[in-house]
Amino acid sequence: MLPTISQTVWRIGWSPDGKYIVGGTLERDIILWNASTYVLIFKPSGHTDRVNELAWHPRSNILASGSYDGTIILWDVNTGDVVATLTGHNGPVTALAWNSDGTQLASGGEDGTIRIWTNE
Repeated sequence: MLPTISQTVWRIGWSPDGKYIVGGTLERDIILWNASTYVLIFKPSGHTDRVNELAWHPRSNILASGSYDGTIILWDVNTGDVVATLTGHNGPVTALAWNSDGTQLASGGEDGTIRIWTNE
């Protein structure tokens, strides 16, 4: 069992290779654990409001997090660094999904829009 944390985990997901478990919290954090050892790998903060959604890139070490603050942050899960911050929704981001080859990320929001973000 993963260690207990003092935050409310709002979203959770597995990495495509099954090596990691990630949680998004109401307290604005992303928490990444090693799935076999349960060791905490990183706990970065970047959003200004709760993390609503998480999506693993299908072929790389990138994790997308969508927040109630209207932003999407792309994280390098090897380092915990922010790769990019995507803005454009006028309200909370509530859905994220990568296409099968990871060249595009779709996001949906409470503003009634779906946006397509292309990797360059």
